Amino acid sequence: VHRERILQELGAAMQRNGLYIDPARWHQHSADLEKELKQSRAAAQGSANMVGFNPGSGAQVSHILFDRWGLPVYKVSEKTGNPSVDADSLRAMLLRYPLTATQRDFIREVRRYRRAQKLLGTYIRPLARKYVVHPSYNRLPATGRYSSSGPNSQNIPYIMRDMFIAPKGAVLVGADADQLEYRVIAEEAKAKHSLAWINGGLDPHNETMEIVYGKGVWDLPGAPEDRKAKGKGKFKNARDVTKNTRYAWQYAASAKRIHEQITSVEDDKGELIFGDIALEEVRAVVAGLGRADPEIPRWWERIQEDFRVHGYIADSLWGRRRYFRNEDKINELVNHPIQAGGAHLIHEGMIELFYGPQEWFATEAVDPPDEILPMGWLMNHGHDALYLYPPEKQAERVAELLAGAMTRRRKEGALLVYTAEADVGERWNEV
Repeated sequence: VHRERILQELGAAMQRNGLYIDPARWHQHSADLEKELKQSRAAAQGSANMVGFNPGSGAQVSHILFDRWGLPVYKVSEKTGNPSVDADSLRAMLLRYPLTATQRDFIREVRRYRRAQKLLGTYIRPLARKYVVHPSYNRLPATGRYSSSGPNSQNIPYIMRDMFIAPKGAVLVGADADQLEYRVIAEEAKAKHSLAWINGGLDPHNETMEIVYGKGVWDLPGAPEDRKAKGKGKFKNARDVTKNTRYAWQYAASAKRIHEQITSVEDDKGELIFGDIALEEVRAVVAGLGRADPEIPRWWERIQEDFRVHGYIADSLWGRRRYFRNEDKINELVNHPIQAGGAHLIHEGMIELFYGPQEWFATEAVDPPDEILPMGWLMNHGHDALYLYPPEKQAERVAELLAGAMTRRRKEGALLVYTAEADVGERWNEV
């Protein structure tokens, strides 16, 4: 009860403190997106050869794709029974259909139009003529994570974050936990290789690549001299595929599902990044991950067995339970201890900053903060990150305290340290 009250108070503080908006950057984003909206609409009209075409109209998009061009239907809408032209369908058509250049351009422009429309409708127009907004923060009953609305402050795209600034006389200080969910599952599963890589300061994705592709991976164009670096070119492309595959695989996703997730990854402009990745390449990475960390699939099996015995899954830090209604979906079962455990690590770091260490903590700070900060400095909780508004003259000191509070280990049986580094900036995108 005490713990939940503290977290409720911190959520109320974040709502009260709010997010400050730079009107100049807001206007620039608004103008850029309105321009993109007009350009993509004009381009889609040209590709469709249809005056007055509206890319936002599902009926008109469906008419062009299926009636005029006779393309096969990817899926049918469960709600209407009509051919679907939702985001998944259009993305799948780009990836899987043998389209003409005109058809491909048309679908891309429709997606571009919808992206601009969504950004305008979600993050720009609701913030018109506002200098500060106060999102509402709630706790998700299953995992204990925060959710937010009005706007969703935990899901604001990186490209939009430059319009959020600190109040006058203050700066922004932020810290992200390093590979939080990956480290949670590595410790939970006691994954020997991953633990060794993390504790040795190595890059786990580079090391996984060597197991997947062999030592020849270091001969790929763009391979770094320092094996801890990300590299560039073909090496970095292979690393990115390996990284994205791992982050889906650790939740017990199938190779087919992982392939669907990877090929749907988009850049800041809405373009598909890994659209040309074949399913067989994903299967090879999945097999390599099984060789690199065989303990993780065995941990999934233990999670399933625990559920069959108890009817619920509890995370290992706070013992937060999630009950399932006669379901045994491995993805959902595995999701709970990872999501809840990661949330509790960040929660304890935040609580320590603003209330001091608590006896009931399951973790401890490696370099604990030696002072308690005012709650008026708390800006936002980003699931795996914390953001603060300290006075400018205290920024460097607060950055040290924030990194110290978020660099934690379990009080009992610690196998690794959960690390974080803090940055100072004038805008949210800088931290």
